[in-house]
Parts: sequence; structure tokens; C-alpha cells
Amino acid sequence: MFCVNDSKNGRLYVSVFLFALIHVSLYILSFRLTQYIRDDKKVNG
Repeated sequence: MFCVNDSKNGRLYVSVFLFALIHVSLYILSFRLTQYIRDDKKVNG
């Protein structure tokens, strides 16, 4: 663990990391959701 007390760079890195993490997880989630819907249509179809 690294401590972020008064360094602006540390906070910037943390915010960028969280931003990227949220976007990646949303992308993966939407990808999984579309695959699931496609599989569901195949099963029903």
C-alpha cells in the first residue's frame, strides 16, 4: 500500500485508476450481457 497524503500526483493516479477500472468493468458487463442475450435467443429461437 502507498500513502496519499499531500502528493497531488498520487491522487491523480488513484482517480485515473478508479476511472479506468469502472469503465473496464462496465465494458465487460455489457459484453457479457450481450452474449447472454444472444445465447438466450439461440435457446428460444
